[in-house]
Parts: sequence; structure tokens; C-alpha cells
Amino acid sequence: MARQTAAVCPAQVTTIGAIGLLLQRGGADRRLGALSGLLADSESVLIVHRPERRAVVRRSGRAPTTYLKLVRPDRLATHVNAMRLDGQAGFRTPVVLAADASTGTIECTALAGRSLHGLLGETGVSGAASAAFRAAGAAVRDLHGSAPPAGVGCHDALAEAEVVDRWIGHALAHGTFTVAQAVVARSALADAQSRLARLVPPTSSSLIHRDLHDKQILVDDDGGVGLLDLDTLAIGDPALDVANLLAHLELRVVQGQGSPAGARVAADAFLEGYRPTPELMERVATYVATSRLRLACVYAFRPRW
Repeated sequence: MARQTAAVCPAQVTTIGAIGLLLQRGGADRRLGALSGLLADSESVLIVHRPERRAVVRRSGRAPTTYLKLVRPDRLATHVNAMRLDGQAGFRTPVVLAADASTGTIECTALAGRSLHGLLGETGVSGAASAAFRAAGAAVRDLHGSAPPAGVGCHDALAEAEVVDRWIGHALAHGTFTVAQAVVARSALADAQSRLARLVPPTSSSLIHRDLHDKQILVDDDGGVGLLDLDTLAIGDPALDVANLLAHLELRVVQGQGSPAGARVAADAFLEGYRPTPELMERVATYVATSRLRLACVYAFRPRW
């Protein structure tokens, strides 16, 4: 991998062999080959880079600001189809302005509004913030009722358990979990799987976001809702999305980005807008447990807040 990445961007790659670390500067990426060139432009700012998977670049030196998403070329069509859900339901997605299959580059508009993450601190005192969470719940329900775009795969309870187990393995392999912590985490995961198996399954699978959280949802001044990062769309249990959003609200309290009372107000408003059935809420409670496990693994690799 190091040799192939260095062949694409020879001056931007450093290998620290003693610890097996590869430093990729300035957008060096063997699979997202257009990234380093985009970042050479002073008007471009890197927002996200997941090496060999995807990157997001903001271009703000021109009017209006646009965003460039880079994906592996073989995944471009799926990403573009997902972003064209706008208009099918009660939410907005970024408008695709251009797409280049040869480089895996998609240029799209910015979404108006504030993220739920930014509004979370206001939910204890602001009726407008509560209204935004209510609108978000209704929009997510609309997403779950939307027709799936072409190329969307399935993601059931077993697939989600495999994702969490893989993260536990990463945490153990890199020393952010001890062996004892990994054993406890896997035991909790097995318990959650067992509980899910005993619950009433969804009557039908739905289109789900699969990585839904408070930074993925924006609400404008008129109550219009926008959804970001639809590249994880799948057919699955809508309870997973609801649970993931609720687990992230818990996380924000731990991070000091909201009060317990504010998080409860936000959660209640979201659920009021979503209008879940009792059967779905039973599954939500179990999926919240698996979401907590995954977040514990993911954030074990990040600096403390």
C-alpha cells in the first residue's frame, strides 16, 4: 500500500516502519487519485478524508460554496443515485452539479440550515430547537418510506452485529481495548443479538441511512430538513437509524455538548415527529445497546473531547 500510494504522490507519503504507520499528506491517496490535485487549489479545504474510501472538499473561494465528494470510481453511480432522493420525500439532499466517473468526483451544492448537533445545546430552552428535532423525526420517517435507489444493498441485524464485532477487533488489535474489555464488549453484543432475535421483527424492510446522527441532519429556518452522507443507504430495519440518533444524543452529553435534560427533550421531540410503533421502539432499545458499543470502539481511536 505504501509503495503504491507513494507512486501516485511521491512527495506526500512517509512510512514509519517501526510502528507500521503510513502518513498521507496533502490528500495523497492511491484510490482517490484526484484528491491531492484538488487540495493544491488554495480555495479548497479538506473536510473529511477516509483513505481509499471517500473524501469531502469544500470550495469556498467562489460563490456559491460547493462541495466535492471523492469516492472510488466504481462506487460513483451509487452515490449519485442516493443524492437524487431529493423530491421523493419530505427532506432535501445536496443537488448534484457535476459527476466525473473517471475520477470518482461529485460536485454538489451546500445544504441550508443548522445541524441538529449545533442545536442540541438549545433544546432545554428553545422551542425552535425542539421543533427542529420534531421536523427531523418526520423527515427520517419519510426517508424510511422512500423507494430505494438502484444499487442499494441489504443491512440486517446480523450485518450490523458484524460491523460492531469488526470494530471491537480493531480496538483490540490496536490496543485501545484490553483483552478483558473486548471480552465484555463481545458478550454485550451477543446479548443484544439474542434479545433482537426474540423481538417482533419489522413487517417489511425499509430504506435506511445506516449512519444517522445529529451532524447528518440540517434544519433551516422554515423547518425544511436536509440529509447528508447518503452513501451508506441500505435496506434494513428502520429501528437502527432511530437508535443510532438516540445513542449519539447520549454521546453528546458525555462530551459536554448538551445537558441530560436537553438530550431528553431532543429525543422526545425527534420521536414525536417520527411516530414509532411500540414494536419498533422495542427494537430501538436493543439497537441503542449495539450503537453504544460501536461508538465506544470508534471514539477509542479519537482524542478525548
